[in-house]
Amino acid sequence: MEVIAAVAKNGGEPLTMERLTLDGLGDNDVLVENRAAGLCASDLGQLSGEKPGVLFPLLSGHEGAGVVLEVGRSVSGLQPGDRVATCALGECGTCANCQSNLTNMCLTAGQQGLAAA
Repeated sequence: MEVIAAVAKNGGEPLTMERLTLDGLGDNDVLVENRAAGLCASDLGQLSGEKPGVLFPLLSGHEGAGVVLEVGRSVSGLQPGDRVATCALGECGTCANCQSNLTNMCLTAGQQGLAAA
């Protein structure tokens, strides 16, 4: 599948619009058509080159909203056509924070490979 994305080649340089080819979905992947994306402070720090440890090239805008186009074989709870909000950190749904109003601070998501890139 081909997509068009704003790509940061290096920190502090302008973004370039490029056509990219996506690999097929993995078992745990969800393909979302982004209809809106925001650039938060962490994105801006990465794009400026001020945040250390950033790997380029980079696609920013990890906070957004869109529609599910396709789901991997192991994905449950989502189906094509669902409207979703995207964020950089997933939620396990079972830790103490996910059971409260602190779902943005999931205690296990990063350890279980649930964090979005």
